[in-house]
Amino acid sequence: MTTTTKIIFPAEPGADPKGAEIVQFPAELPILPLRNTVAFPYTILPLTVGVERSIKLVEDAQNGDHLIGLVAMKFPEIEDPLPGQVYEVGTIARIERVAKTPDDHLNVIVHCLERFKVGYWTADKPYLRAAIHPASDLIEADLETDALQRSLLEVAREVVALSPNYPKEAGDFLSQIKSPRYLAYLVANYANLEMAKAQQLLEEENLKGKLRMLVTHLAREKEVLSLGQKIQSEAREGMEKAQRDYYLRQQVKAIQKELGEPEEGGSEADGYAEKIEKSDLPEEARKEAQRELKRLAGMSPHSPEASIIKTYLDWLVDLPWNKASADQTDIDHARAVLDEDHYGLPDVKERIIEYLAVRKLVAERGVKTASGKADAGTVSEAMGAILCFAGPPGVGKTSLGKSIARALGRTFTRMSLGGVRDEAEIRGHRRTYIGAMPGRVIQAIKRAGTNNPVFILDEVDKIGMDWRGDPSSALLEVLDPAQNHAFRDHYLDVDFDLSDVIFITTANQLETIPAALRDRMEIIALDGYTEHEKLQIAKRHLIPRQFKAHGLKDEEITFTDDAVRKIIQDYTREAGVRSLERQVGAICRKSVVKIVAQQWTHVVVTEEFVREQLKKEKFESERSEQIEIPGIATGLAVTAVGGDILFIEATRMKGKGGLTLTGQLGDVMRESAQIAHSYVRSKAEQLGISPDVFEATDVHLHVPAGAIPKDGPSAGVALSMAMASLFSGRTVRGDVGMTGEVTLRGRVLPVGGIKMKVLAAHRAGLTTVILPKRNEKDLEDIPQEVREALRIVPVDRIDEAMNVAFGVEARQEINIAT
Repeated sequence: MTTTTKIIFPAEPGADPKGAEIVQFPAELPILPLRNTVAFPYTILPLTVGVERSIKLVEDAQNGDHLIGLVAMKFPEIEDPLPGQVYEVGTIARIERVAKTPDDHLNVIVHCLERFKVGYWTADKPYLRAAIHPASDLIEADLETDALQRSLLEVAREVVALSPNYPKEAGDFLSQIKSPRYLAYLVANYANLEMAKAQQLLEEENLKGKLRMLVTHLAREKEVLSLGQKIQSEAREGMEKAQRDYYLRQQVKAIQKELGEPEEGGSEADGYAEKIEKSDLPEEARKEAQRELKRLAGMSPHSPEASIIKTYLDWLVDLPWNKASADQTDIDHARAVLDEDHYGLPDVKERIIEYLAVRKLVAERGVKTASGKADAGTVSEAMGAILCFAGPPGVGKTSLGKSIARALGRTFTRMSLGGVRDEAEIRGHRRTYIGAMPGRVIQAIKRAGTNNPVFILDEVDKIGMDWRGDPSSALLEVLDPAQNHAFRDHYLDVDFDLSDVIFITTANQLETIPAALRDRMEIIALDGYTEHEKLQIAKRHLIPRQFKAHGLKDEEITFTDDAVRKIIQDYTREAGVRSLERQVGAICRKSVVKIVAQQWTHVVVTEEFVREQLKKEKFESERSEQIEIPGIATGLAVTAVGGDILFIEATRMKGKGGLTLTGQLGDVMRESAQIAHSYVRSKAEQLGISPDVFEATDVHLHVPAGAIPKDGPSAGVALSMAMASLFSGRTVRGDVGMTGEVTLRGRVLPVGGIKMKVLAAHRAGLTTVILPKRNEKDLEDIPQEVREALRIVPVDRIDEAMNVAFGVEARQEINIAT
């Protein structure tokens, strides 16, 4: 289906054409979104097309009628906009020429023909398509239109005369145009309209409205250009005076040289010479500073190059080349600071103490090479590895770095690497670029004021890379103890010694860190806090901090332990404590209202008060329950926010031996369910099950909650227990949780996340936990009070687990031979 529209395109600016070009527009067009550009009718528009789907659109249009629709994007940052993210009034254009660039982009020349409006969108893949109808402007041939046309022509010619960007012949060309519509669009195309105004002009239905908008815009543009010319004239006079002064100053210098008198005006260069002399620069940096100072002394202070040299010299003399903090090497003091700032994390603290002890011993004794001479690279390598604190958000990675700085008496500085994509962010820009600056490493060292700060590189797992370089590769030199004693920033172009800096990185996910970078770091995992640890952290750190933030006194508000536990269990679900602190802050704010507005003298925060102020609970953890029917077992799992229990449910019905699995199970967990089914079926007689029952029975196994994806082999024991319970008719004890991978031979293999799983079992009210015997070593990580409250049963085989789960230890034991 096509629609026929008659459009007049003036062949010459002086007169309207006698004939008219008849263009057949299809009812549906491919739509090409334009970024920061509005296309107007009658114009020739060059486009660069680089987005994959836009390239396909152009290629398809070339193979067809060459007609496309051009619309402006509402949000230029979107790569592939959808309907609703582009304007629905645009311009029909014909592709005139297409050329491919060496980088596989397309240079396209289009001839814009007529306005159109989108009727409705027909497709968004592989590119946008829409049903359109041409929308010509409403033209009223009256005196007002003639007056607006003449006003626009006059102000446009004045702008052309004032602006250096247009040739003088442009004014004569505009005078030859007779069509008001052609004049309006031609002026609009070169009027430097803002994006919103340009789109508003295109959407304006009445030609008079378009003419008024352009007259208003150009009148303001004329005033700006007039003021600009006045400013340039005054600046030119100032420049001529500066040149004259420079010429006279050079003459004075020549006369003084002949007379043997000292030169005047050298105070600025002398000032830098004095700074360089006082600063304790290394030899290489001193030579570079002297060379640049010599250049500065020989040029005019008004030269643009002079300001660049002065900025460079400022950086050189301000950097702490040999200024270092005196280390507090008392290990007991360091341990006390860590304990004061952080509760728990004994393994992490012990590793930090080891790290500090190594640095202390090496600093005291030094490390020498075989030749007997100290080598900078060797010494720095011996000072310990680069530590990487890896763990979920809110577990205290950055604050541990601050504690290390406080323990050592060093300054603390930090650089966030999240979203960094340019190598120059690390190594700086070369001085040949305008506005060049050192990289963020050198900038942070300058802010710290010493050459041995504790330097936190935050979010090292979120570094990006693009055509500007790979920042992670630049970090290799920074973090390598064998290289960073001679770190060379592109801007400084001299070596800076980073070997005394204590670099500590933080990350949430190790998988996204490049292997070469990860190899240079020692990973210290912070898995998260137990409920008991969170309670102590809240009492010792979070609550006092929120009291101070809200102006509260200790005698005005009291948090009960049960109230804090309720916040932890029902209003937060995280490995760290950030959300917990926010909820404590919310309680403090509401308590302040009670004290100020309702004249309360003391607020006691109880469980009921928390429920009343924070409203309904946000989270609900699984709790153990009495199991009364066969086919149900309690498994243990690890989630993104810690451990949890999950119920394995199995039921059977008449069928042909099929197995149905539901609950968003991953491939590994589905295979574990199939192994459990096959194992129970193979050991039917030993379990007291008739082998014939499997062929006439279909089994449906489900793992709630169905909306949460689950995967991994650690549910093998629980799956086997549910299957055995279903077919044997025995009920699994409701107070027993279990984890472990199962083989077809009935062996129980070790799994991960034991600490979080056992903590989840304790939190859910279970009394017994079955886990693989080879995971016994992991029990050392579990708090003593949790180990004492639970009965933990390590097993090697599934029949040992069944004896515990079915409660037959004191009666006849299940014994399944291999």
